[in-house]
Amino acid sequence: MKNLLLFSVLISSTLMASCAQKTPMPGSDRETHGCTTSAGYQWCEKKQLCVRPWELVKQDKTGNTEGSFSHYCHNE
Repeated sequence: MKNLLLFSVLISSTLMASCAQKTPMPGSDRETHGCTTSAGYQWCEKKQLCVRPWELVKQDKTGNTEGSFSHYCHNE
């Protein structure tokens, strides 16, 4: 009985460890400039920062389209 319990614990921990290695950590997706794309960040060349386009609209009064973001940040 103890052997069965020990075996079950060993198998469970092995499966959990293998699943954890295959699942990326939240926020670990970064592009070439280090921007976390899953959080909505994009590189803005003009500001030399990772920014969220919708926040840039509020701060710098840019247009709220992909084209206006690219034009403002010179990412074309």
